[in-house]
Amino acid sequence: MDRPNSRDLQIKRILLVEDEAIAAMDLKTNLITLGYEVPAVVSSGEEAIRMAAELLPDLILMDITLDGPMDGIEAVDEIRKAHAIPIVFLTAHADAETIRKAKTTEPFGYLPKPCNIDTLKSTIEVALYKGEADAQRRKAEDKLRRVLNEQQIILADLVKERTGGLIIANQNLHLEIMERKRVEDELRAGEARYRKLFQQFNILLDAMNDTIILLSPGLEILWANKGAYAGLSNEVSDLMGRSCYKLWFDRTVPCEDCHVLKSFISGEVESAQIAFPGGRLFDKRAFPIKEQDGTINNVLLVAVDITEKTIFWAEAMRSAQLASLGELAAGVAHEINNPINGIINYAQIILDKTGNEIAGRIIKEGDRIAHIVSSLLSFSRDKKEGKEAFYIHDAISEAFDLTNKLIKKDNIEFILNLPSYLPQIIGHKEQIQQVILNLISNSRYALNKKYPGKHKDKILEITVETIMIKKASYIRLAFYDKGTGIPSGIMDKVINPFFTSKPVGEGTGLGLSISHGIIKDHGGNLVIESIEGEFTRVILDLPNCKTLGVYCGR
Repeated sequence: MDRPNSRDLQIKRILLVEDEAIAAMDLKTNLITLGYEVPAVVSSGEEAIRMAAELLPDLILMDITLDGPMDGIEAVDEIRKAHAIPIVFLTAHADAETIRKAKTTEPFGYLPKPCNIDTLKSTIEVALYKGEADAQRRKAEDKLRRVLNEQQIILADLVKERTGGLIIANQNLHLEIMERKRVEDELRAGEARYRKLFQQFNILLDAMNDTIILLSPGLEILWANKGAYAGLSNEVSDLMGRSCYKLWFDRTVPCEDCHVLKSFISGEVESAQIAFPGGRLFDKRAFPIKEQDGTINNVLLVAVDITEKTIFWAEAMRSAQLASLGELAAGVAHEINNPINGIINYAQIILDKTGNEIAGRIIKEGDRIAHIVSSLLSFSRDKKEGKEAFYIHDAISEAFDLTNKLIKKDNIEFILNLPSYLPQIIGHKEQIQQVILNLISNSRYALNKKYPGKHKDKILEITVETIMIKKASYIRLAFYDKGTGIPSGIMDKVINPFFTSKPVGEGTGLGLSISHGIIKDHGGNLVIESIEGEFTRVILDLPNCKTLGVYCGR
């Protein structure tokens, strides 16, 4: 960048008056780059008047609109009364009233904000040139008055000298008019660019699905993008002025351990994961917005919905656990299976020959161990082989046949809502029957624990229906009981292998885990809903033949 063409070796000194820190820093850097000295940068009209008198700079760059009781126009008016210092106005606004007031101070030029370095250079050069010309004119006039007083110079010489001054003034005026026109054109173009950038910025933020809001120290919403309205009721048409804790959590006071308040206090980025009403999980980050003096008047809150991501992560972790457990279970099951079969066979021989009751008990307990071993082996088998079409009626009917006597013995009322016709599904009927038996067993346990005897609410209800999920046809089985329910603290653990809430000896902790794996292997979903002490509902969704694109007959 070219240095200013000074008529001597003196570096021109420029006083910068700007209340926007970033803009002031940028202007100062550019001025120094151009070879000017910036002895001071002030941000108020009062400081500008004081520093102008103290420094007597060659030029003043003055922001028209300044914070405080005195704006730039008033400050220039006071400075011009005492000093003949060239003034160039800085402004990001060019309304007619501001320009009218500014003209009364006779500035030497205008600069829009922001401006490029070439515009800055040319404007300052013209202003300095006009200032020097104006100073020369005043000096000439002073000299002329002294000559008139001392030597009585003839009128013709005075006219000639004044005429030369007028010619310079006319030239300067012409330059000033051209410069003002250029500055005004650039100012209008700059405003158009700023308006377009502002619109693009808003469109960009509104296009984001994440919630972005600007909060005051009182946690009132000052601004919000369109993503912040997602999930709110239709009655909420304007977020401005609302409290975030009232809007999303219906609280009268801020949330405990609020990370936004922490950000106001610490001045650092604070983050937290918060569960919203309705079960959605959000990753929230609070960014403090600091003023030049370090104070924090606002915090920008960004909230990202991570519900699906968290569910996916949990499913991946559970799958990894089941895969590892499957490898271990396969080895353990094979080691147990061979000796237990031998024990059962020997006990059967004894029972056949002697009718010994103890041999019958050995067989019964051996079968129980073999059933557990079979459950363990289900972790390692390739369940994709040997699947075939079957009706869910058959699996339910066979499961009910196995448990009917137990249900009646426990005084449980059994309600089955089963349509006369349902599409077939593809899979292992025995495995689906195993899931149904496990869920019936869990319901029996919960009902007997809550109601040891007869009770009107001692009911197990199974509802079967056809539903659509994402335009695909599924068969839904819902198991509902009003038993003990599941505590919220262990809800996310009940599907884990070997986790059980039953006393020692009453459960292996494999039932729900294996059931979950079976349903997943059949392309379905298992969902548990429960409130402790009130109810439990387990929902199985299985794709039928139509969804899998397989023709299974009627």
